[in-house]
Order: sequence, then C-alpha cells, then structure tokens
Amino acid sequence: MQNPCFAAGFAYTRPLAKIESIEMALDITITVNGKAPKNSKEQSISFEGGDADYWHLYPLFEKLVKETGEMIDLYADSEFSNGSLLKLRQLLVGELERVKAQKEIQWSVYTGTQLQPEKMDIFKVLTRKDVIQKLEKWVSMIDIANKTNEKIICLGD
Repeated sequence: MQNPCFAAGFAYTRPLAKIESIEMALDITITVNGKAPKNSKEQSISFEGGDADYWHLYPLFEKLVKETGEMIDLYADSEFSNGSLLKLRQLLVGELERVKAQKEIQWSVYTGTQLQPEKMDIFKVLTRKDVIQKLEKWVSMIDIANKTNEKIICLGD
C-alpha cells in the first residue's frame, strides 16, 4: 500500500520501506518578522516521519492541500497566512473536537510498511491525550500568529 502525497502541485508516493535511521522530521513554528526563528521550542511543534500523530492527521493534510494549495509534508516546506491560516485553524479545531469526543483513549495508526526481512505493515499506538495536547498547542500558535500578523511555517526535511 502506498500513500499519495502532494508537494508543489505534483503527486508522488510515500515509499513502502521504513528505515528507522533516516526518518524525516517536520517542524511547525510561528515566524518572527516574517522569517523562521532560530530556536523556538515553546512556539513550535514537531513530527517525526514514523510518528503516529503525523499519519493520523495525514487525511486532514490532504484535505488542507485541496482547499489551500499548501501541503503539510515531511519532505517540503509550506506556509500559512491570512485565509490559508484560518482554514488550517478551522480544520485543526474540527479534528480537536472529533478526538475529544471519541471514546477510545488510544488506537493504532498505520505508519508504513517494513519490506525486510519480511513484508509487514507497521502500526504505532497513539493516545487521545497526546493528540489533544498537540492540536491545542497548534491552534494556540495560530491564534498568536493571527494576533501578531505572523505566519505559520512548516519546515520539512
């Protein structure tokens, strides 16, 4: 099973192989004077390529690219301001409400496929608490960006 991704308007697929030592990372932060800050852990969130939270949110990212033209991608950068920032906030708040309402406190998320020594789908456990914390922080970052006339930038590897 391959997972379609979008970057710069071109479709490509996420490789089936999962190599733990070279996972991609994605940092999401608020700009400072329109530019990426040097180090802002308190005003940023991160995803690792093998993280269940990124792949849980991936369908939302696919919807976001259709509505804004920007993809939150492990392999590319994206930027949200004005209308696209408001759309991002709307989608995140909707997901936050959905996760808060669900009964499960944890669930398994498909994160890739191991090809060797034998082919096997990889699933990781995601907790409701972790998703809620990340989404709440992200929405808070968007609110700060809106108030300060800044952007949310997503920096992929």
